[in-house]
Amino acid sequence: MSSALLDAHSDELLRVAFDQTYTSDERVAMLRTTARHVGEFVTASREVEMEYHHGLRGAAFLACGPSLERAARQEPQTLDTAREVDRNLQELAYTIVTGPNLGAASAQRQAGEAKTANLIAGQNAEIGVLGLIWRRIAEGDYDERLYALPVSKDQDIGTRKDGYNLATDILIRKSGVKGRRRVQVKASLPVSEEKRTRVTEDYYPGTVMAVLSDLMGGRHPENPQRLLSLLATGDKSQLEPVQTKLQDSFQQAGQRAEQYFRQRGIATTKRRYYTPLALAA
Repeated sequence: MSSALLDAHSDELLRVAFDQTYTSDERVAMLRTTARHVGEFVTASREVEMEYHHGLRGAAFLACGPSLERAARQEPQTLDTAREVDRNLQELAYTIVTGPNLGAASAQRQAGEAKTANLIAGQNAEIGVLGLIWRRIAEGDYDERLYALPVSKDQDIGTRKDGYNLATDILIRKSGVKGRRRVQVKASLPVSEEKRTRVTEDYYPGTVMAVLSDLMGGRHPENPQRLLSLLATGDKSQLEPVQTKLQDSFQQAGQRAEQYFRQRGIATTKRRYYTPLALAA
């Protein structure tokens, strides 16, 4: 199995869903065909340790399939769609935390294979945050027209500044609104408050920083799997504090963006990609 091919097919799901050169029926047909291929690759990836994180990425795209199909049909997202995606991500989280590869990241790290370990932990973290967002939509806390999707490899390509990778892991859109919110998921940010403030205020205006060490309370290597475990069990009493902290991240991003645009005198109509609109009820 080719990991590059799996990634390419996963990206194709996004491209097809929003490709206006096809009719809605053609987009849906192509989407379903591509999804079958991704599903086959995801199943095969579970048997190959070095391909595991590519399979996780493909599985996240498949979990969002109902939302992608609504987008392909150019139909607004609905609460029923959100609930279906939420169930899919809950099942994916359960599969990961109960599967034989749960300790893959820790095992890789202990074996000195930090890069592979970080890729697995990073993908688990992105699935966890994606699940948190969809859970809030499904429970009616966010506008049902919102939908959150993983990004393509091209969209995930970022730049480095002062040692930090400035990229995007999740995009949040709203049916009928030309705009989006960018979300970057990180295991942790600098402990130094001065350095943390500079990173978030200077480098990430309008981008939601979903920092697992903040959401989960502490800098633990197991934070990604802890978050997935909460999603898998669906324990609202334990999920609520994490979701509240994530909501705070959205509000802070909106405040940073407002300040950023105000300082530069940029008109309100130019702010659509950054304002808190995407999380408005």
